[in-house]
This record gives sequence, C-alpha cells and structure tokens, in this order.
Amino acid sequence: MDDVTCKYDPECILDDIIANCEQDVLIFQPPRDISSGEELNLHSQNRLLEYQYRELQHARNIRLLEHSGRLDSNDVRFHLSEHSLQRVDGEFIAISYCWGRETPTKPLPISSSAYLKVTKTVDSLLKHVAGVASGLPVWVDAICINQDDIKEKNNQVSMMRDIYAAAKCVLVWLGNEDLTRTDELVLFQYLATAGGEEGKKLMGQVLQSPWFERSWVIQEVCFARKAFFLCGSVGISLPYLEKVLDTAQKNYSSLPDSYSIPSDWGPMFLPVFKQFRRLRGLRDRIQENNGQPHLPLTDILLDFKSSKATDPRDKVFAFLGLADHHNLKPDYEDSIGNVFVKAMVSCCPSLYDYRILGYAGLANPRINEQTMFGPVPTWVPDFSRTFLVAPFTMGTDFKATLPKDLEEAALESWSGKPQLVWRKPQALDLFIKTAFIDTIDEMSVSGLCTVDSPFSNKQDYLKRQKEIAREGIEMLKRRKLYPDSEGPSVICLETLSTGGFHNDNGISKLKTAAFEAFLELRGAPIFLPHSQASGEIRKMFARIYESGIGLSRRLFTTKGGYLGVANNDIRKGDRVCLIDGAPVPFILRGPVAIHDKPTIYNLVCDAYVHGVMYGEASNTCGRFETILLE
Repeated sequence: MDDVTCKYDPECILDDIIANCEQDVLIFQPPRDISSGEELNLHSQNRLLEYQYRELQHARNIRLLEHSGRLDSNDVRFHLSEHSLQRVDGEFIAISYCWGRETPTKPLPISSSAYLKVTKTVDSLLKHVAGVASGLPVWVDAICINQDDIKEKNNQVSMMRDIYAAAKCVLVWLGNEDLTRTDELVLFQYLATAGGEEGKKLMGQVLQSPWFERSWVIQEVCFARKAFFLCGSVGISLPYLEKVLDTAQKNYSSLPDSYSIPSDWGPMFLPVFKQFRRLRGLRDRIQENNGQPHLPLTDILLDFKSSKATDPRDKVFAFLGLADHHNLKPDYEDSIGNVFVKAMVSCCPSLYDYRILGYAGLANPRINEQTMFGPVPTWVPDFSRTFLVAPFTMGTDFKATLPKDLEEAALESWSGKPQLVWRKPQALDLFIKTAFIDTIDEMSVSGLCTVDSPFSNKQDYLKRQKEIAREGIEMLKRRKLYPDSEGPSVICLETLSTGGFHNDNGISKLKTAAFEAFLELRGAPIFLPHSQASGEIRKMFARIYESGIGLSRRLFTTKGGYLGVANNDIRKGDRVCLIDGAPVPFILRGPVAIHDKPTIYNLVCDAYVHGVMYGEASNTCGRFETILLE
C-alpha cells in the first residue's frame, strides 16, 4: 500500500492513539497470557457471588465497564457504573463484535465480591481492550445490558444507535482465533508493506471473521465517530481497511451472495465484499446527512438481506436505527412472525415497486408459526433467511407494468401502491391491483435444492440445467404463441438467461449456436474464439448460471403458450399475473371467493415470463382488478 502510517508500540495506549489518530496500522503488546503463557487473572472465583444487576435509574442511562488493577500485577478486576448517556458523550469506547451462539462460561470478576459469566469471545476481547484502553471505560452489550430483563433489553437495544454515536471510538473485534504472536507480526508486516504470501493467507483468515456478515454491526459502524478494527493485537483503521478491500474487490454485484470467489487471500465469500461496500455507502450517506438516517425501512432491509443474526427478530431490530419514518421498537417478548408482519406493515408506505415481495410467498422459505394475526400472511417474507438466488424483483431493468420512461422519483405516487385491510379481526391482508395473464399448465423437472440451500456439486447442477432447458424447448414445441422469428431455442435461451438476451449486441445467432452446442455436449459451455463474441457468450452463460435454474428454479409454460421461470414449488393451475406497479410478474394461488368482497389469493413467488418483462403484456392482458393477498 502507498503512504501507510504504521506504529509498533509495546506500551501503546489505544485511547491516546485514537485521539491523535494518524496510524493506519498498529501493533501493541498482547495480554501476558498470550505473550508469555501466563494466565491473566480475570477468572478468580474464590468466594465470589454471581453479579446481580441493579435497575437503571433513568431510561436514557447506560452502564459502563471499567477495569482496575495493573496488568503487570496479574490481578485485574472490573466494575460496572451507571451514567447518563448525555453526560458521558465522547468519554467511553463501544465494542462491536460477533456474539454468535456462544454460551457464557467464563467468569469475569465484577468488583471485589461478584462475577459475571461471559462468552469466550467477550473474555478474549476484554483481555486485549483492557490492556490498551487505559483510562477509558467500555460499553459491551453482553455485560452492560441485563440480558435477563426483557424490558431493559428492549429499551437499551432501541438506544444502541445513540450509544455507538456517543462513543469516542468504536473498537471492532475481529477475533484472534489461531493467531500466534508470530502470526500477528507477519500480519502487521503485510499490512504495512502489502508483501508476503504468509501475510496474504493471514489476511484472508481475518476477512473470514463472522463479524463481516452480522446484522448489528452495520449500525454500530455507520454511526461511529471513528472505528478501529482489532485482530488480536493488530489494529487497522477503518479508512485503511477500506483500502485493503479495494485492492481485491471487483464488481461482483451480479453474483448471489452465497457464492465464493478466488482472491489473493484464498477463497472468500462475497458477503465480505458486498456487505462492507454497502456499509461504507450507508455510512457516507449518514455522515452527509449530519448523522441522521434518511432511508425507508424497505430499502435498508433489502440492502442487508444477506446479513446474519442468531435471533431471527434481529434481522429487523438491527436496522430500525438506520431507517426513518417508522414507529417500530425492539420487543423481544414478541414472536418472530409478529415482528416480521409489523416490519412489512411499516414497509407498506414505501412498497411502491414491490421489490420486497420477491422474498415472500409459498414457494419461498416460510415462517411456520402463528401470530396475533393468525398464520403468517403469504405476503410477509421470512427475513431471517439468506437466499441462494436473488428474486427477479431485484433486477435493475425489468418494467413489466411500469412505463419505461417513468422517473424513479415518480414511483412513490404510482397508482399501484398497496394498502393493508383487516378482513376480520385476525386477518391482515394486502389490498392490491392485478391483471391476470395466464395459468400454469406444464412444468419442467425441479431444480436440485431450495431457495436458501447452497449446492456445491457443479456437474450435477449443469446436468440438471441442461435437462430443464431441453424440456423447455419441447414444451414450447407443443404450443404456438411467440413469433416464428423466435424459434424454440432462442425463446428458451432468452428465458434461461432471464433477459440477458434482450440486448444481444448483434450476435444473437452466435449465442444461439453456442447454447445449442452446450445442450448437445457434456461438460462446460463451449466458447467461440472471436474475442467480442466470446466475451458476450461468457456473459450469457454466466447469467444462466446465476439465474438459479437447475438449483431452486424450474421452467413452466402456460395454457396460452408463455414460457417462464419460477421457484421449484409452483403448481399446475397457479395463476400468472401482473401487479400494478410491480417490475415483474407474480405467481398467485387460489382463488377463495367471498361474497361481495375482493377475491383472496395466496402469493407464491415472483417470476420471469418471456414476452412480459418489458411492458409487452401490460396493455393486452385485460383490466386491473382489486384482490386481497392473505
């Protein structure tokens, strides 16, 4: 790296460095139990009682963890003190880390007579932070919030945005698993000089920290005044970590988040790159907006859909502080289903383009529980799942019902905006306008896995993909809807590539020939030698690979002859429709007729339908009628 400022300081005090933050990379003396093999006395339990929390005296108060004793005396104790958040603004350090599913087993002395059990991760990070944050108390949620008091937990979690914004610095703990002192020195040297194969491998190990995929960390870093990343005894500033990732980051935006990619640091998972890029963009926007959120909840939930949380409810709660114009508050006494329903209710005012509905429906992962509204409605996504393939609603250029020249800003006033209605006291339905295109009549074989299950056997996947493509061509031959100029192979290719053929750059014949050769031969796709054609054909096959056909999706034809792609769990008789204002078609199941009231359907999933995606059917499929999704 160019212009790297580094510091090796065995006596380093981190709060002093933060105050004069000029270093990109630093390394400090680790705790004695790491450097010399001696056990640091954090665990003395002799005649200690389990710590009993006192109720906070004010709703805007927080607890801070301070340590006493000298590290070199082999005797460190901690104590908790209560403070007004306003009065300690800029006078403490907040810790961002991955809690995960660890069980608290390590005793942490609190005062001279009590202890708290903490996880191995918290135990390790405190050993490091206590050694370098002299003079500054720390806030770490596992200790400073009484996890057994739901009322307190709800209130403190709702304050977390303000807590991290008030901290002098946010220390991000990436862990120190399997890192020796020698490893830390090698990693420091690599970061300082960008050289050394061993350093590359260690950097890859750092970047595979689960921290990069967690939901809560987005808010914690976005509102931080300064953020510093700790991996064992090596510290990396946020701006410098951004530079490190930029050296390897490429445009992987079209690939599903679950794919792994090669890098200088070994196999990496895309969420490390993609989520960090989104985090940086959101942090920049928040800082430009004077530290205030300004995005609708829908956008935040979609941007960080692939993040992870141990408690499914945190896939909503972790993002409430990042969004505006909602009245949701964390409530850990509420059920998972209720939390997801309430999130969608809050999203409804900004559901003008229906993108989030692509994650909902019977053919997508479902929440199997009852809520105060009865069974979870089919229009409510399971926010806790990570999808193998992105929904078609997340495509950038589909406009099945929207005028092609409609400005993005005009979407908010679009007539198709949905409404919520109470059909009866415990039935909350989504009130929308739809126009029905056709009914599913035939389907190819299913893909090999579900929407949220990874699949690693590429040869089986390619074999199933070819099988589905051949069946699609045969289904087309039994129907006659599309123009003669589009033969079955062309139509099937266009559909399999889900629009990648729409702008073919004048090489459609070459693409079709390569596709037909692929169907006839075993193994990988055949690429033509001409450089331009080869590049376009590679993109075409990449788009087919990314479409999920053969994995979680299959082909279908309708009674009228349309060819489409949808999730495996569609059925014969399901109805293909346009939703007024939605960029792609949807599959519905039903109907259930109610006298003198709108017809009720279940949402199944979104779909790609050849000849519909760019507005071709919006003026010919009949009038839009009002229905209810339950």
